[in-house]
Amino acid sequence: MVLRKKLNKISQIYTVKKTIMKFYFPLLTLILFFSEILTAQNEVVLTDYQQERLEDEPEKMKALFENYTLLRTQESSYQIQLGFGSYTKAQGLLKQANQIFGEFESRIEFQTPTYRVRLGNFNGRLEAERIFAEVRKKFPSAILIKP
Repeated sequence: MVLRKKLNKISQIYTVKKTIMKFYFPLLTLILFFSEILTAQNEVVLTDYQQERLEDEPEKMKALFENYTLLRTQESSYQIQLGFGSYTKAQGLLKQANQIFGEFESRIEFQTPTYRVRLGNFNGRLEAERIFAEVRKKFPSAILIKP
């Protein structure tokens, strides 16, 4: 009788372990698989062929480096936002900005749901505020965007 009770308990424990193994191992495998996919999306890997093609074309390398540098400086520099609105309004503002302040880079940036017209990439606060004072005379609704 005692032996039978012990065998029943062992059988129950085995059944519980078997059920756990049945559900948790596939779940764990899925979690590991998806975490690997998510980390792989953040990495940029160039094949040997792509690397060779870039090295053979220095103009493309230079253009890619300039784009990368431009994006990095835009993130860490002062900018002046002239206005925002629909695409046609943004185009009008951009045209005005190019006529008045042609020496500075001006561009349209889309941030859902509006288009924003931004002027310059100023590294120093003093330079940005000096130019901002001039811009405010022509565009009263302009704002200075800090990094």
